[in-house]
Amino acid sequence: MADDDHRKPAAIGVWEHNGWAVVVTIGIEVGEPVILDRRHLDLITPGLPAQPYHHETLKMPTDAAQALVGQVRADAIAHAKAGLEGLFNDLDLDTWNPSILTLRDPAFPGLPSSIAEVHANQRALYAADGMIYHDALIAAASARSLELVHFHKNDVLSICCERLDCGADELEEILLQFGKEVGSPWQKEHRMAAAGAIDALFR
Repeated sequence: MADDDHRKPAAIGVWEHNGWAVVVTIGIEVGEPVILDRRHLDLITPGLPAQPYHHETLKMPTDAAQALVGQVRADAIAHAKAGLEGLFNDLDLDTWNPSILTLRDPAFPGLPSSIAEVHANQRALYAADGMIYHDALIAAASARSLELVHFHKNDVLSICCERLDCGADELEEILLQFGKEVGSPWQKEHRMAAAGAIDALFR
C-alpha cells in the first residue's frame, strides 16, 4: 500500500472450480479480520465446454481442439476480469484497499502449449481444465495490478492460526461467524478462501 493511502488493507480469497469460483473478501479492522464480501463468480459462458481438455477435444482434430481451448481460455479470462470489476464496483474503495488476490497452489506447474502434449501426459490432462480457470484469475489479478499470493490447501488453516496467534477452535469460530454475517451459502470452500485471504493479509 502506498504511504499516502490511508485505506484499510483487504485481500480477495478465491477457491476456483472448473467454470466457476467462490470469492471471499477479507479486510483488517482494529487488527482483526472482518468479512467484506462473499460471492459466486461464473467463469464460463453457458454453452461453452467447462472441461474441454478432458472431454470435447479428445476426439477432435488437433487444430479444432486447439481453437476450442483457446476460445474457452479467452472466455474464462473475460469472465474473471468482469467478476473482479463487479467486486470492485461493490466494495467501498474509499475505506478499503483490496490489493491482494489469493489462490490455491496450482495443480500443475505449467501446461504444455500443445494440446497433443497435454493429451499425452496423464497428470497434465487431469490438471489442464482447472488450470484454465486458475490462469484466468491470475490474468484478471494482473490486469488489476493485484499482488498474487498462493496458499496450500492442506496447511492454510494451521498457518492462519499462527498469523492470528489463535487456536484451531478459535479460528473455526471466526470463520463460522463470517458465515453468520454473510448468510448462506457458507461452505468449506468459502472458509478456505477466507483463510487464504487472512494468510495473505497477516503475513
